[in-house]
Amino acid sequence: MEMGNLAIVNEPSVRKRRETYGVNSFQGYIEETLSRLRIPFQAFESLQAALEWKPDILIPALCEENADNGQKLQDYVEAAALSSPMLD
Repeated sequence: MEMGNLAIVNEPSVRKRRETYGVNSFQGYIEETLSRLRIPFQAFESLQAALEWKPDILIPALCEENADNGQKLQDYVEAAALSSPMLD
């Protein structure tokens, strides 16, 4: 059985900005949770770096919420769906 690749995006700039305004950034603790459960993952500090790695599962825990990133995520999901072996 082959393990899938799991990527977590935690952009430090987003976390710092949320802390500045007193907004909870609990999403950033997903790395700790996965580590405790011994689930392998790769952490990234930018969405672009995570997308270039081409993970099977991508969790954008803390990343900029803007149109550019939204389009990147949509393109990634659509490309993955088109290359799915379930379509064969």
